[in-house]
Amino acid sequence: MHPIISRTFFGLRPAYYVRQFIYALIPTAIIFNFMLSKKGEFGILWPMYALMIANVVLYPYARHFVSSVFGLLRGDGTYYVSVVVLLLWNLLVLAIVLGIAVFVAPLGLIVLYFQNK
Repeated sequence: MHPIISRTFFGLRPAYYVRQFIYALIPTAIIFNFMLSKKGEFGILWPMYALMIANVVLYPYARHFVSSVFGLLRGDGTYYVSVVVLLLWNLLVLAIVLGIAVFVAPLGLIVLYFQNK
């Protein structure tokens, strides 16, 4: 396998990739279900389905990039917050990153390349 592919696409730990993939798959499945149930109102939006699938596949790489940036900004400090606040924060980050994963994932792949070099 080419070193660039092994350092980027296979650079994440499998457990991390699967966990983030499942986190992205759950809201996407709910949205798919809603869109398919309202097919008569919206029509079949194949480009939207393709974009959503691409976002789900690329979400772990985009989330890795966002986590790396947040880690740089946060530092090694420990923060004590409510579980509800933490859950809402993580859901907000998930929704935003899932929506723009196709644009952020290339940056995550670049970060992975240099981390695994």
